[in-house]
Amino acid sequence: MYLSSMKPIFFFLLVLAFSNVCKADAQSFSKTEKYICLDRVIIQFDEQVTEQQKESFFQKSQRLAPLSKSIRLDYPPVIIARLNAPVADYAELKQWMLQLQSEPEVLFVNPVLRNAEGDEVSVLQEVFVKVNDASQKLKLRELTESFSFEITGEYPYDENVLIITPKKNAALNSLELSCKLADLNFFEYVHPNFLFSPIVTTNDPFFNRQWNIVNTGSTQQFSGTAGADMSVDSAWTITQGDTSIKIAILDSGVDTLHPDLMPNLLSGYDATGAGSNGYPNKNFEKDAHGTACAGIAAAVSDNGAGLSGIAPNCKIVPIKVFYYVDTALGLNFSPPIPYTTSLWIADAINWAGSTGQADVMSNSWGVPDILFGLLQQPISLVEDAINHAHENGRNGKGTPQLFSTGNEDDDEPIWPSRLEQVIGVTATSMCDERKSPTSCDGENWWGGNYGSGTDVGAPGVKIPASDILGSKGFSAGSYTPDFNGTSAACPNAAGVMALILSVKPGLKAWDAGYLLASSADKVGGYDYDSMRYAGGWSQELGFGRVNAFNAVQLAMDYTGVKNNVKQKNPFSIYPNPLKTDVFTVKFEIDKNVEIKISLVDVSGKILAERVNEFQAGKHLVHIDAPLHPGIYFVEINTGREMQHLKLLFLGRQ
Repeated sequence: MYLSSMKPIFFFLLVLAFSNVCKADAQSFSKTEKYICLDRVIIQFDEQVTEQQKESFFQKSQRLAPLSKSIRLDYPPVIIARLNAPVADYAELKQWMLQLQSEPEVLFVNPVLRNAEGDEVSVLQEVFVKVNDASQKLKLRELTESFSFEITGEYPYDENVLIITPKKNAALNSLELSCKLADLNFFEYVHPNFLFSPIVTTNDPFFNRQWNIVNTGSTQQFSGTAGADMSVDSAWTITQGDTSIKIAILDSGVDTLHPDLMPNLLSGYDATGAGSNGYPNKNFEKDAHGTACAGIAAAVSDNGAGLSGIAPNCKIVPIKVFYYVDTALGLNFSPPIPYTTSLWIADAINWAGSTGQADVMSNSWGVPDILFGLLQQPISLVEDAINHAHENGRNGKGTPQLFSTGNEDDDEPIWPSRLEQVIGVTATSMCDERKSPTSCDGENWWGGNYGSGTDVGAPGVKIPASDILGSKGFSAGSYTPDFNGTSAACPNAAGVMALILSVKPGLKAWDAGYLLASSADKVGGYDYDSMRYAGGWSQELGFGRVNAFNAVQLAMDYTGVKNNVKQKNPFSIYPNPLKTDVFTVKFEIDKNVEIKISLVDVSGKILAERVNEFQAGKHLVHIDAPLHPGIYFVEINTGREMQHLKLLFLGRQ
């Protein structure tokens, strides 16, 4: 997952993408095996084992490198251990792991996965199995003895997701068990819990630097274009936010002692299990990431301190979903390294939507496509949480969820910002351009991702932000003057979303997203000639750069809109990546319309085409065409808009 940058060239890459490397449809363990590291294992000791006993354990093993060369986490309490030398193959590694696990002080030993780029993810002990009915639940119970596992509980946010764990000396570890159960093609999904190894997405003194609020084009604001801002000062003539509106910052935690944030802070949540209620670790400057995002969205204004948030009267719900660890392992990234798990991310979203009662969720993280080659199905536990919040949050109205599109200057936003249930936010410069290597800011990080799935742009360059207190933050003081990337753009847009809901709290999530998008300014000189759910859309900035004043005005008078499509991106294709000659286009429309669906190759040649008059409702259209491994596009023309969805064909398997 990329934590869309906090400093120039800083990216946070969560390798969440491994979470479904084992898929049903006969995805055998042999195809997973090629990703298993032959020089790493992950070990959890019994909680009674002392540090001295762990040191002795490492010294006894002829294969394990010294404990000092391992990554050690306090929570979950595991050690990612390095081998003195790689083993020959997985069979040898498996035999050795079983020997280690038979030791009384060890709870489990599991493999570590690594992709071709060197990114790693570790397999934890829990396995998630989603069942659809009582027969599937019964089937799972029948398999406990033959596969030697225990059902240890239900996922608290979804009673249909059962948590299972292999028994102490089971022949199958968590990864193998997941693949075996998935191969039965009986359950909705099966995947283990993964530990992600990332590479890294008023009278207030700083107010005159906040070009995102009002851009004068001054040298103090980096000589940008006057007016290239979100018109927040104009929106404040209507509202500075309602104190009942809550913005959840799902990130590295928020410094709950920061004087510019404290008046707006509510009780938070630590999804990592450390019990901090949303307070960050304060070991490295990067731990300040969530504090910066919180300040951009909703720092207190007009208090003589620091800066002003976009929605300074709204409340902040701090949620910690990752933290940083130093390491000497020499992985494909520089320390410190942020860690999270698939379970923590899902828990954070579910908690924010239920217990936290968040009205808006701001997420400056995501997963790049470089890892999606490992995926055979969606990251199910997390996508379930996103879907549930979109449909059921805010007492059934749905919770708007904003995500960074990523900082790779790539023509496709990272997951999950491109999902139809969320709002993808790319970054703009102080000259109203999409941030790119050639934009006017002169910053040396690449640029905001763009293309299909991008909804809006928001300021993301040299944004003043709050910093964790003390010397461990981005700067020596309590503020940083140059927070960068789509990590900054996302809370800027989230603050505007909070202003929208402040004047129209009864909006459903889709309507709130429509208002944010349809009120955006068509800046940058880009072609907004593609008609989508909220009007003219461009590859570079989606529907345009966010305009808070327009959005609030439109929200006040909003009575609803009728469109021939019901979601921001109602069309999806599956399976994708594809391993057969047949794929399916899925969509839902709310009135009769003629739709042309075409499959084209990269040269634009049409390989297959369907044209039909479709009635209002849900539809599945199956496309069959002979393909060769490579990239294709599914072109969808509704008469009002044209969309292109990327399709990856891996070859027949």
